[in-house]
Parts: sequence; structure tokens; C-alpha cells
Amino acid sequence: MSDYMKSILNAFHDMLFVFTKEGIIDDYLTTNHKDELIEPKEAFLHKHHREVLPEYVNSQIEQAFNTLDQGKEQYKFDYSLIQNGQRQWYVAILSKITYGDEIKYLGAVRNITARKSAEIELAKKNEELKELNRQKDKLFSVISHDLKNAVAGMVGTYDMILEDYEEFSKEELFEYLTLLDQRSRNTAELLEDLLQWSRNQFKEVTTDPENLNVAQIADTVFNGVISRADQKSITLKNRVSDDLHVYADPNMLKTILRNLIINGIKFSHQDGEITVNAESHEEVKISVTDQGVGMDEETVRKVLNKKTTYTTEGTSGEKGSGLGLDLCIDFVEKHNGEIWADSQPGEGTTFMFTLPSNN
Repeated sequence: MSDYMKSILNAFHDMLFVFTKEGIIDDYLTTNHKDELIEPKEAFLHKHHREVLPEYVNSQIEQAFNTLDQGKEQYKFDYSLIQNGQRQWYVAILSKITYGDEIKYLGAVRNITARKSAEIELAKKNEELKELNRQKDKLFSVISHDLKNAVAGMVGTYDMILEDYEEFSKEELFEYLTLLDQRSRNTAELLEDLLQWSRNQFKEVTTDPENLNVAQIADTVFNGVISRADQKSITLKNRVSDDLHVYADPNMLKTILRNLIINGIKFSHQDGEITVNAESHEEVKISVTDQGVGMDEETVRKVLNKKTTYTTEGTSGEKGSGLGLDLCIDFVEKHNGEIWADSQPGEGTTFMFTLPSNN
């Protein structure tokens, strides 16, 4: 082969195959990108392509033959192979050629691994940007709707108390102050969830795990939500063994339990009961069970899907942003755990999640 032809081969393709109409490899040429011609490999020559090429490539070659016979000028396809433990990508372009009455097919193959890697990386970045945009939209939605309404509710209660302060009886004043206290707490909790969720989406939250007594953590969380439970006369029960420990970030575990318990209160009826339990095997499974309205299978799927925002009113008309469960899912995943729910309409819900046992 002349230097001129070798230069053309190097410039455009890694390999050239010549097939007969019957699919026999009639010729095979390749170079090593150093302007040196590599002699045809005997393993390829004069053999049917199905004897020496991968199945996916063979099916594409046969499709190419049929397409070219119908008049199309070229047939192009990409494929990949694992070589030396790494995936390599190739593009193959087949054309029909004739010598007098003889029909053959020319297959030009080029390694496009670098290009494919760049495309895959670009697609990954695009998906990350889409996710950031989705989270941004969700963030603005919560700020403009849920947080705005929560603050407006507080301001409205303040205004009402200040305007008619002298006309209220002690009982009425106490009632409005209690309402204001609850709305303030709800707004503070929403803001806390919003800040944690926002930081988590931008990868600023890292775990700082330590050995934790689960029963003690549950008691701490109960103390923070007891006033909310009392409004519905809901009993909080801690049935975690005193000697059960997990290796987890204390703030994240508190956030997970707080949000699951608040969620249970939200969807519980008056005089209900919420129980926290845990059991240890290779890992620790913690559960939060309520006796509330429950969910069907489709609703469970929605509330545990971070890509959708799903929230409904509680049994007393309580509002929610859906951020609480998002945080639970994120924080459990940061501990390499899993979270799921067991629920039936009208029969309550049990949320369960796993965390590493004590280190």
C-alpha cells in the first residue's frame, strides 16, 4: 500500500472490512496510528462475519446489507466492546461497492471512545442541571407559597390580637396566643426544613456519625413535638430498647424522626397513638407507626419519590410542603440506608428506615 493510501486510511478510519455478498470477510486492513500497516489477521480473513464478530455487530451488518440492497448509499451504527477491561466505542459505516457484476460491501470502522466519553459526560452534566433546575423550582414554590402563607398567618394573628386586645377575655386571649404559638412553631419548623433541604441539595451537608442511643434520641424528639401531639390528644410511645445504638449523624437522625413523627401526627385522628420502635440485626431498622388515615400503594409511591412534590392536608386541615419526607430520604441515603412504608387506607402507616449499627 502506498504512503498516500496509508495516510488516507489513518486519517479517516481505524479499520476497513470488505465483505462478499454472502457475508464472508474478503479483506481486512488496519493501521496502528503510526503510519504502519498491520497485516491482515488470519483470524478474520475468508471467514463469515458471524464466526468472528460479536452478535450485536453481526445483526447490524446484516441489516446494513439489506438496507444497502434497497438503494441506500450508507448504513451507519455505533457499538461498544469491552477490551482489556475497558469499554471501547466504535462507529461503523457500510457502503455497497461493485466490480463489474460482483457486489461487495465496504465497512469502515473508527474508534470513537473519546467522543462517546465526552457525550456521556455531557449527558450526565445535563441531567445534573435538570435536577438543579427542578430543585430550584421546588425551592421557589415553597418560598412563594408555603412559607409566605405561614408568615402571613402569623402576621394576621398578631394584627388581630393587637387590634382587639382590650376586648378579649383571658380565655379568648389565651386561645389566640396558643394559636399564634402553634403557627410560629410551624413556621419555624418549615423554615428549618427549608434551610436543611436547600443546603442538602447543594451538597453542603455532610454526615458526622457517632454512636447514638436510639431511645434517647427518640425521647429528645418527642419533647420537641409533644405540644403538637397534645393538640390532637395523640399518645407518643417510645418502645426502643435502652441498649440499642446506631452509628449515625445525631442531627440527621433527629430530623428523620421528627419529620416522620410530625407526619404521623398530621394524618392521625384525635386520641390516636404514634409508636417508635427499632430492632437490630446486621443493621438497625427503625420504625414510626401511626393509626391515621393510611395510604394506598400509589400514594406511597408518590410520597417516597423525590422527583415529585406530593402533599395533602392532614386530618385537621394541616398544610405541608413535602420537604420533610424529602429530607428523610436524603438523610437516610447519606447513611447508605433505605426507607420505605407499609400502609393501607384507613389502617395507619408505618415508615421504616435502616441505619448502620454502632461502630
